Amino acid sequence: MADSVASVVLMKEEIWESATPENFADVKNIAVGLDVAIMLTYKEGYKMAILDTIALYDGEGERMYTTYIIVSPEQGKAEFKE
Repeated sequence: MADSVASVVLMKEEIWESATPENFADVKNIAVGLDVAIMLTYKEGYKMAILDTIALYDGEGERMYTTYIIVSPEQGKAEFKE
């Protein structure tokens, strides 16, 4: 199952990726978020996964761009926060 999902993601990655703003001077606000999810893994029980978001907004509060950084369960947890 994981291989099937990964192959679809790799095929669609360029389509799904949003373009960064053309003019960074239009960026007026930056929002950074850090979320944690507890996931049930198949063989190892419950583990923590981390998702970080960085969003750019214009002067009217409209979101211009968001990027997501994801760390799989319990891998690199300490380094992620640095």
